[in-house]
Amino acid sequence: MFSFLVVLMSALQVVICIDDSLLQCNSSCAVYDFKYFVDKLLQQERELSTYQSLTNCSAVALQAQIEAISAELFYPPLNYGGMKYIISKVPFYNADHAIKNCKAFGGYLAEIDDTDEYTALKNYLDITPNVNIVMIAGSDAVTRGTWLFQRTGQPVPVLDWAPKQPTLKGQENCLNLWKDFGGLMMDVACDSVNFDSSFMCELPSVS
Repeated sequence: MFSFLVVLMSALQVVICIDDSLLQCNSSCAVYDFKYFVDKLLQQERELSTYQSLTNCSAVALQAQIEAISAELFYPPLNYGGMKYIISKVPFYNADHAIKNCKAFGGYLAEIDDTDEYTALKNYLDITPNVNIVMIAGSDAVTRGTWLFQRTGQPVPVLDWAPKQPTLKGQENCLNLWKDFGGLMMDVACDSVNFDSSFMCELPSVS
């Protein structure tokens, strides 16, 4: 379906060409197997240490393929504060899987650092169709009730809970935005998510 893809790897800044085998359709749910796709990208990240030449790649065609793949995997992005935010279209398995997916695209789970950013992301969620619960950065798995960003270990500075949230029960240790309640926050299990859940990545904005 797609011949080429450019992936900005945060550690190596690698430009690569890949073929159709990185996008595998899961026949049971008719969506791309995101885990396989990301695992292959991370494998190439480990193997490559320099920019690879774009042999037989047309720059114009390559850009078109990037845009097409982005449209398959993510809803249209939000550009805010020098960063780009994207919400996934396809199902994912757990928080670790979401973190790995964001890393493969050079980013991380969206980290809300202040109320202005929080407002921007709530508005972004509100205008994004077919999305209700969206995982963002934040976990209290280490100490119940103490919410930290997974990437940095720093405290989550903005917590704004939906009614009867957080539940503080079981394994509900991951932070999500909930469209049904205006983008307010809720805690959900990190190791299993609803089929209709999404995640939000934060990436450097590429001009």
